[in-house]
Amino acid sequence: MSTPEENALTIRAAAEVFVPGSPHDPTPGAADVHAELFISHYLDFLIPGLATGLPDLLNELSAATFDGRTFVDLSPDERLTILDQLSTHDVEQLRELPLVLGLLSIASVYGEWTGQDAEGALTRRPLGWQLTGFDGPSRGRRKLLRRPEH
Repeated sequence: MSTPEENALTIRAAAEVFVPGSPHDPTPGAADVHAELFISHYLDFLIPGLATGLPDLLNELSAATFDGRTFVDLSPDERLTILDQLSTHDVEQLRELPLVLGLLSIASVYGEWTGQDAEGALTRRPLGWQLTGFDGPSRGRRKLLRRPEH
């Protein structure tokens, strides 16, 4: 059984497979936005305890495949190997976890989460908006509306 801090680092390491950040990518990645907080919240929303069980599973697969090493201690390519193994697991529900991790990792970086305060209010421009050049939701751009036909 891992500590909460170890679980968070394991989930962060998984998120880095999908959105690496520095030194593997010049733009901010999952570690830069503490994606593990977002991901853990949603994993436990889906299935209570999943944010604790998943790191244990990733570490078990890592230890069995890479001579006792933990998931965090693996290189990005080795982590991908473990996620690929998980995607072919005998238990059908476990095979879906790499996809869920990938989607949540991307959402943590490119979604509005990085712009929200503790209450969920959007208080700053999210990182994803900055990276993609999105200037926020429109409240209506009249010059883009079609003129009514008579």
